[in-house]
Amino acid sequence: MGISKRNPKSNFNWQSRYLKKKAICCGQLNEPVDCNALAPIVQISSYVICRTLTVDPVTITVTNVQPSQITTWEWYFNSTLISSTNSYTWTTPTIADQGTYTIIATNEYGCVTNYDVYLTFVEQPDVIVNLTDPRPPACDGEILLTVNNPLVGISYKYDILNPTSLAVVATATTALSTYNFTGLCLGQYAYRVTPVVTTPYGVFTTCGTTPVLVNLPTPTGSAFTLEYADFSNLNNAFGIPFGYYNVTPWNLLMGSDYQICVVDPVSYTIKFYYTAGSLVMNSTAFAANINVRSDLRTVVDATGNFIGLGDQAFQLAGSLVSVYFPDVTSVGVYVFDQCVSLTTVDMVSLLSVGIGMFSNCINLDNPEIPNATVLFTGAFANCTSLVTANGAPNQYWPFVTNMQGGVFFNCTSLTDVDLPVCVSMGDNNFDSCVNLSIMDAPNMASIGARNFTRMNGLNLSLINMPLWKRPLGFCSVDDYNFLNLNAPVTPYDAASNFTLNIAALNATCNGGGPIADLQWIIGYNPLVTINYI
Repeated sequence: MGISKRNPKSNFNWQSRYLKKKAICCGQLNEPVDCNALAPIVQISSYVICRTLTVDPVTITVTNVQPSQITTWEWYFNSTLISSTNSYTWTTPTIADQGTYTIIATNEYGCVTNYDVYLTFVEQPDVIVNLTDPRPPACDGEILLTVNNPLVGISYKYDILNPTSLAVVATATTALSTYNFTGLCLGQYAYRVTPVVTTPYGVFTTCGTTPVLVNLPTPTGSAFTLEYADFSNLNNAFGIPFGYYNVTPWNLLMGSDYQICVVDPVSYTIKFYYTAGSLVMNSTAFAANINVRSDLRTVVDATGNFIGLGDQAFQLAGSLVSVYFPDVTSVGVYVFDQCVSLTTVDMVSLLSVGIGMFSNCINLDNPEIPNATVLFTGAFANCTSLVTANGAPNQYWPFVTNMQGGVFFNCTSLTDVDLPVCVSMGDNNFDSCVNLSIMDAPNMASIGARNFTRMNGLNLSLINMPLWKRPLGFCSVDDYNFLNLNAPVTPYDAASNFTLNIAALNATCNGGGPIADLQWIIGYNPLVTINYI
């Protein structure tokens, strides 16, 4: 490499020498300059090129930490001069901008530094958030964060923050593009996701999102108000004389030994507090007396004093999503009928699911009512999303001994029902359950009429009722339990190869032949396997 001199003067004697990475050194009259000591020392403001979601320009700056003055700067990328200043701006940064840059700095002494630096490209995360509402008083809410634009070789730091101070509440760093925070209580949070970038110069946490506020539960609609400013009308709801409180929208309503409180008008949650003993909510308490049907989302019995719910208490509460009544043991009729947004039910002490209690709750799935012993007529009729129950992967009712009529009528998503101790059921319980595959009731001894009609026999695989037998004197009576299994192909079509396990007495009950209920299957569908046990 040749030697060049910068800013020579005719009366100066020049002494020059080449130093590795200090390309040129030069001197003044009778005073040689040691470029090892005076060459520029370059510092860079960032080793990462951050592309924001709004594609803002990105500028990286270099400085000289030596006291000497820089006279020229040069930036090269792929052997092309891209800047003659101490900074460079990427207007629209892309992955193609990642690579090695050469920065040349020359100072007033003519000393030159060549600085090669590798700049890593990273993109600000585009985050998708999914929220699972907690069921107070349990802290079982979830915030699932997913990076929609992940880069290969990049890890991510996920943070849940205090919404006011932005202090970290929970954090995790992982190479995965998704992370789920669990165990969150009711309230407001903020989240942030930041790339963790490994470079030749170290690990940098940079280019993160700004904190985003979220609420658990997620609010919808507008803050609700009372239908009546005169709260004495609430006597009809609770049978207790309330005073006169003109609060609209309401945040707090108190009496001498009880109160009703909307804890957070942002989350649209109504909490009940009552300190004077157990209480039964009267009929139509919220179906008729308080205009919350379009806004109410979550109902929580905060102190566990409610032991009963009256008839139609929440009927037509159209945006009600979640209910928590841990001590309710009995209910009236149609309590949550037509609550079309209801998805979560936690009533662990309830012993009987009342008549039409959840009828027409088209979004309900996996209700938590594990101690129920009776399912009354139409309890889940037309619950077209119902698949599971009580935390099991199927419709599992461990203590139910009796089902009345039409309990699962037209539950079109129902596939697998487990009734381990149930001994009897009325009419039409699985009528129109077109996707039912398995009904396992090993102790079922008595059934009514039309229980398995209007089903899709092609989806059916097993009906297990090894104790079921027709009572003497009714052998020739056809209750149409298996009629029209594959409607509307033909009126009596059961063209599928499902298995039916029933008691052996059914085979000879009808004068030496099968009972009348089975005649349609035997006559129209030779593929069905009937095991007489």
